[in-house]
Amino acid sequence: MRPTRSKKGEREMRDLGKQGNALFAKIAAGIERVGDCRTLDNAPGVFMALHVEAVDAKRVGEHSGLLISLAHYGEQNGDLMRDPDVVFLRVADAAYPVSYRNDYAGIDREYVIWDGAGGTSCQINKRMQADLASFCRVWMRNVRHQQLEPMRAGLVAV
Repeated sequence: MRPTRSKKGEREMRDLGKQGNALFAKIAAGIERVGDCRTLDNAPGVFMALHVEAVDAKRVGEHSGLLISLAHYGEQNGDLMRDPDVVFLRVADAAYPVSYRNDYAGIDREYVIWDGAGGTSCQINKRMQADLASFCRVWMRNVRHQQLEPMRAGLVAV
């Protein structure tokens, strides 16, 4: 699903932008089908590990996409807590954030909801999805600094 413009010039869905999409591609490298997963923990004990998992596949119009969850986990009273867990729809070389969950704050929001008939059509809360995309652009920069750059900077023993 490429962002398409409506009559008002607004995009249907916002992706992570050029840099964010490139970073997402590095993070999700090797995640090709539902059930694939990996963990990035290049600064153990310093930053929270990033868990990457393909959780579902969707068809949007003529495009097929994979739903990929990126999540940090903490623990509270023995329970795993998502902090946050964002699910992205990856189509070709773009990633579109579609849901956000933070267990510590009690937030669970879906901004793109697929129909029950094979998931080929969806409803989009455009304003909130665009806001989530903006948050995710910043989060991707933080993930890059926390998980991808520590190895280059010599902060983590390899």
